[in-house]
Amino acid sequence: MAQDNLQGNGIVYTVRTQHKDYPHEEINASLIRDIIQDFLTDGDDDFFVLEPDQPIQGSIYMQAIGDPEGSGGILSEVRIVQDDESFQHYSYLSADPAEAVSIFLAYWETQQLPDLSGWTDITAEFE
Repeated sequence: MAQDNLQGNGIVYTVRTQHKDYPHEEINASLIRDIIQDFLTDGDDDFFVLEPDQPIQGSIYMQAIGDPEGSGGILSEVRIVQDDESFQHYSYLSADPAEAVSIFLAYWETQQLPDLSGWTDITAEFE
Protein backbone atom coordinates (compact mmCIF):
# COMPACT_ATOMS: atom_id res chain seq x y z
CA MET A 1 0.00 0.00 0.00
CA ALA A 2 1.33 3.45 -0.91
CA GLN A 3 0.73 4.91 2.53
CA ASP A 4 2.97 2.25 4.06
CA ASN A 5 5.75 3.32 1.69
CA LEU A 6 5.39 6.92 2.81
CA GLN A 7 5.66 6.00 6.46
CA GLY A 8 8.86 4.13 5.62
CA ASN A 9 10.58 7.17 4.15
CA GLY A 10 9.45 9.51 6.90
CA ILE A 11 7.57 12.07 4.78
CA VAL A 12 4.30 13.23 6.28
CA TYR A 13 1.81 14.95 3.99
CA THR A 14 -1.04 17.37 4.60
CA VAL A 15 -3.83 18.07 2.13
CA ARG A 16 -5.67 21.39 2.20
CA THR A 17 -8.80 22.13 0.21
CA GLN A 18 -11.44 24.84 0.17
CA HIS A 19 -13.62 22.72 2.44
CA LYS A 20 -11.32 20.69 4.67
CA ASP A 21 -7.77 19.95 5.75
CA TYR A 22 -6.73 16.29 5.79
CA PRO A 23 -3.98 14.92 8.05
CA HIS A 24 -1.50 12.35 6.76
CA GLU A 25 -3.52 9.41 8.10
CA GLU A 26 -6.54 10.34 5.94
CA ILE A 27 -4.66 10.78 2.67
CA ASN A 28 -4.93 8.04 0.06
CA ALA A 29 -5.08 7.72 -3.71
CA SER A 30 -8.89 7.79 -3.75
CA LEU A 31 -8.96 11.08 -1.85
CA ILE A 32 -6.51 12.71 -4.27
CA ARG A 33 -8.46 11.38 -7.26
CA ASP A 34 -11.79 12.56 -5.83
CA ILE A 35 -10.56 16.06 -5.00
CA ILE A 36 -9.22 16.60 -8.50
CA GLN A 37 -12.31 15.13 -10.16
CA ASP A 38 -14.50 17.41 -8.03
CA PHE A 39 -12.93 20.43 -9.73
CA LEU A 40 -15.05 19.53 -12.74
CA THR A 41 -18.30 20.00 -10.81
CA ASP A 42 -17.65 22.14 -7.72
CA GLY A 43 -16.82 25.48 -9.28
CA ASP A 44 -13.72 27.58 -9.62
CA ASP A 45 -13.20 28.57 -5.97
CA ASP A 46 -11.94 25.12 -4.96
CA PHE A 47 -8.25 24.44 -4.45
CA PHE A 48 -6.05 21.51 -3.53
CA VAL A 49 -2.64 21.75 -1.85
CA LEU A 50 -0.49 18.67 -1.24
CA GLU A 51 2.27 19.60 1.17
CA PRO A 52 5.06 17.35 2.44
CA ASP A 53 6.68 18.08 5.79
CA GLN A 54 10.07 18.14 4.05
CA PRO A 55 10.99 19.21 0.52
CA ILE A 56 10.77 16.71 -2.33
CA GLN A 57 13.56 17.51 -4.78
CA GLY A 58 13.30 21.09 -3.49
CA SER A 59 9.51 21.23 -3.84
CA ILE A 60 7.66 22.44 -0.75
CA TYR A 61 4.17 21.86 -2.21
CA MET A 62 2.08 21.10 -5.26
CA GLN A 63 -1.31 22.69 -5.73
CA ALA A 64 -4.16 22.63 -8.20
CA ILE A 65 -7.37 24.39 -9.15
CA GLY A 66 -9.90 23.89 -11.90
CA ASP A 67 -8.89 25.80 -15.03
CA PRO A 68 -9.87 29.45 -14.41
CA GLU A 69 -10.72 29.74 -18.12
CA GLY A 70 -13.39 27.05 -17.71
CA SER A 71 -11.94 24.57 -20.20
CA GLY A 72 -12.55 21.60 -17.91
CA GLY A 73 -8.83 21.16 -17.34
CA ILE A 74 -6.78 21.30 -14.16
CA LEU A 75 -4.18 24.00 -13.47
CA SER A 76 -1.36 22.52 -11.38
CA GLU A 77 1.51 24.40 -9.78
CA VAL A 78 4.70 23.45 -7.98
CA ARG A 79 7.13 25.57 -5.99
CA ILE A 80 10.82 24.68 -5.81
CA VAL A 81 12.87 26.38 -3.09
CA GLN A 82 16.64 26.68 -3.35
CA ASP A 83 19.14 26.56 -0.47
CA ASP A 84 19.39 30.37 -0.55
CA GLU A 85 15.57 30.50 -0.09
CA SER A 86 14.97 31.81 -3.60
CA PHE A 87 12.33 29.85 -5.49
CA GLN A 88 10.91 28.93 -8.85
CA HIS A 89 7.18 28.52 -9.34
CA TYR A 90 5.84 26.51 -12.29
CA SER A 91 2.35 25.94 -13.67
CA TYR A 92 0.88 23.41 -16.05
CA LEU A 93 -2.60 23.12 -17.54
CA SER A 94 -3.73 19.50 -17.92
CA ALA A 95 -6.56 19.23 -20.42
CA ASP A 96 -7.27 15.76 -19.06
CA PRO A 97 -7.96 15.58 -15.29
CA ALA A 98 -6.52 12.03 -15.28
CA GLU A 99 -3.14 13.53 -16.18
CA ALA A 100 -3.34 15.84 -13.15
CA VAL A 101 -4.26 12.87 -10.96
CA SER A 102 -1.16 11.01 -12.22
CA ILE A 103 1.07 14.00 -11.47
CA PHE A 104 -0.19 14.29 -7.89
CA LEU A 105 -0.12 10.54 -7.25
CA ALA A 106 3.53 10.37 -8.36
CA TYR A 107 4.36 13.26 -6.01
CA TRP A 108 2.56 11.55 -3.12
CA GLU A 109 3.32 7.87 -3.74
CA THR A 110 6.90 7.97 -5.01
CA GLN A 111 8.02 11.53 -4.19
CA GLN A 112 8.64 12.35 -7.85
CA LEU A 113 8.30 15.74 -9.44
CA PRO A 114 6.86 15.87 -12.94
CA ASP A 115 9.12 16.69 -15.88
CA LEU A 116 9.03 20.48 -15.62
CA SER A 117 10.34 21.05 -19.15
CA GLY A 118 6.74 21.35 -20.38
CA TRP A 119 5.64 23.56 -17.50
CA THR A 120 5.54 27.37 -17.53
CA ASP A 121 7.87 29.24 -15.19
CA ILE A 122 5.61 31.81 -13.49
CA THR A 123 8.09 32.88 -10.80
CA ALA A 124 7.94 36.52 -11.92
CA GLU A 125 4.26 36.67 -10.92
CA PHE A 126 5.35 36.34 -7.27
CA GLU A 127 8.11 38.95 -7.22
